[in-house]
Amino acid sequence: MDVKVNNISKSFDHKTHVLEDLSIVIPSGSLTTLLGLSGCGKTTLLRIIAGLETSDTGSISLGDKVVFDAEKKINETPIKRNVGFVFQDFALWPNMSVLQNVEFGLDSKMPPLSLKETVTSFWKKHKERKEKIKTKAMECLKMVRMDAYANRLPSELSGGQKQRVAIARAIAIDPSLILFDEPLSALDALLREEMRMEIRNLVKTLKMTAIFVTHDQEEAMSISDSIIVMNKGKIVEQGTPEEIYWHPKSKFVSEFIGKASFLDPNHFLRPEDISLSFSKKKEKISVTVEHVQCKGGNYFIEAKDTNGRVFCFFDEKALEIGKTLTIYFSEEDIREVR
Repeated sequence: MDVKVNNISKSFDHKTHVLEDLSIVIPSGSLTTLLGLSGCGKTTLLRIIAGLETSDTGSISLGDKVVFDAEKKINETPIKRNVGFVFQDFALWPNMSVLQNVEFGLDSKMPPLSLKETVTSFWKKHKERKEKIKTKAMECLKMVRMDAYANRLPSELSGGQKQRVAIARAIAIDPSLILFDEPLSALDALLREEMRMEIRNLVKTLKMTAIFVTHDQEEAMSISDSIIVMNKGKIVEQGTPEEIYWHPKSKFVSEFIGKASFLDPNHFLRPEDISLSFSKKKEKISVTVEHVQCKGGNYFIEAKDTNGRVFCFFDEKALEIGKTLTIYFSEEDIREVR
């Protein structure tokens, strides 16, 4: 199910403009990331799509269904939009077990039983309904490897386990769209890396359309089919991770995604473009090493030339700070931005 957002704007107190005339199209079955600095409006946009906030202008369509239109005064509730939402703070009921947390969303979505039934019929259908909900909830917990923890309370779980439960709850309602609001920000680095791959695999296995919000560039690059870069309430650029990294259209994106070494205001190199060996790279610049960072199997180097330009590159050795050396690159490696 594709998502179409047209001319969305949002301000608070008619003074603070959070989103300005924003339009995007998210293809069905894709995992798209909204990436930007804190306060750029990405979470507000996510909440507007979910129906948790109301836009001042524009329209939103989920598939063929218009769920919001400011002019026509259409504004479907979050439940009617059939959207799953995974919150940053997990948002689990502390007094409910893991199983009950997942069942809660299912129970609220299913139609209520008719009070016109006979007592015997009513209780029979009530029991069948409860069993159906439990079976579905357990299936979802199994998908995220939390079925063995079904009877535990959230207070007995780690951060990663809580987030898995939150994901199970979101997918249990068979949403047409699932939204993730910085779901991994509270987790440690190793667990974040593990969870983002789990989220991607789950979304692809279930063939869902997903929107993922983060301010972490590495996270966005690794999890996304497409990245939408936002800044100050506007969309700066949209493309695949490869397009955004290797061929950014603006200086902001070139510096926000990865490291950029600028030869002049409009031309730059990526660290991978720079070599310390001549090989076939004909362009060369003399630089002095200023900073060295260990990155595990190699080292990240920052060096400066006599004009004050900073060049970033990788090397297998920890180069000596203050050492003068020659870096090489090819003319075709030079990238242009506006």
